Amino acid sequence: MPDLLPIWVLVLVAALAFTVGFIVNRSGTCLVSAAHEVLYKRRAWRVGGLALAAMASSGLLLPLSWISSPTLVLAPVFSVELTLIIGAVLFGIGALVNDACLLGSLGRIGNGEVRLIVLPVGLGAGFLLTDGTRVGQRVEYPSVLSEPTPLSVATYCLIAWGFIGLLAAFMSAERYLGVRPGSGRRMVMIGAVAGLLFAIEPSWTLASLVGGMVTGSVGTVACIAALATLAGSVMSAQRFGTFKFEFPTAWSAARTLAAGGFMGAGSTLIPGGNDSLLLQSLPGASPSAFLALIVMMTAILLTMTVTRLVVGRISKP
Repeated sequence: MPDLLPIWVLVLVAALAFTVGFIVNRSGTCLVSAAHEVLYKRRAWRVGGLALAAMASSGLLLPLSWISSPTLVLAPVFSVELTLIIGAVLFGIGALVNDACLLGSLGRIGNGEVRLIVLPVGLGAGFLLTDGTRVGQRVEYPSVLSEPTPLSVATYCLIAWGFIGLLAAFMSAERYLGVRPGSGRRMVMIGAVAGLLFAIEPSWTLASLVGGMVTGSVGTVACIAALATLAGSVMSAQRFGTFKFEFPTAWSAARTLAAGGFMGAGSTLIPGGNDSLLLQSLPGASPSAFLALIVMMTAILLTMTVTRLVVGRISKP
């Protein structure tokens, strides 16, 4: 069923999604990259970037929800259940096998990684396999920040101060500690633009697009957003000379399909992928979103650590 939205809204969604794709080609919200930096470089600036993006999204979503309620409401908070933990582990492992999360995959397609074109097929398979296990009785309730109460306003002020402090730390690190120039500002832009997209239409993500295809309820907004994100990524790759066509092998395609299955199953059980959890649910002070992200990160780090130990032992004479 097509989305009954004004043309100007669809154009705005396309422009915002294009911007996200352009930026995510150079930087992104991928937990795998963040975990790799923690494990191998012993620093956590990418984790800080994720926090910066979440704060930027909060900075837009909270006041917009207060001003526009009931037209715009924060994402509901889901109860913490075993399925959420299992889903987060599955998603984390899938992202590691894929070497990219969902939004990052669109960015890397723009760089020429053709294998990632089959990722939606794996996602769809994962959705189908776990659709029957959805917990229809899962409890959901409004965010504690959904109304401009003293608690909400105080929380918003704390987020603002934290945002300013973290952005200042990034700017200092970019100057003196060798952190990639512009990293902090790019994460702010991703958080702000994606947050605005979630405010306009929560179902703009790749996971929503594939889920809609599986259930037969794919929306116009999700199609436009996915294509615009991909177009932005391609444009960025051309602009900065990072495009390199990589023809997929049978192994890389199979790995991507399997990874998509894990991520599709995980995002069904949680529910949500890392991008929606970080930039839509977490700004609403969702404990389940925070827990899911922590479990994802832990699963990725543990799997990376075990893999490194096993490979190290095998390679020893």
